[in-house]
Amino acid sequence: MNTSPSTIALGLAVLFLPLALVHSDMETTQWAIQIEVDLLGLREKSDKFAYCRALRQQSPQIPLENTKCDYYLRHDPKLKMGDMLLASRPHCRPGWELLGGRCRKLA
Repeated sequence: MNTSPSTIALGLAVLFLPLALVHSDMETTQWAIQIEVDLLGLREKSDKFAYCRALRQQSPQIPLENTKCDYYLRHDPKLKMGDMLLASRPHCRPGWELLGGRCRKLA
């Protein structure tokens, strides 16, 4: 099936027009459109999570609010599990004790 470039452009305009209305400045709108296009190319949900996490870590200046990345990052189970792991106290094996943040053998 051959789709003309004008049909694709019209489809993208209809798809991303609400994003343009939500964002106040043009640069933010361009980033939001680029993020949505990139996410459309990814099929697996885990790939979308990974893309959004990498985008947030490597380019923190890019606004992610009101994008699908914002949704994915708020609902990422790996991030919640990581927070729980960081909040838990470290444990030492039997015969060792935690001293100064490290496990040391009891004398």
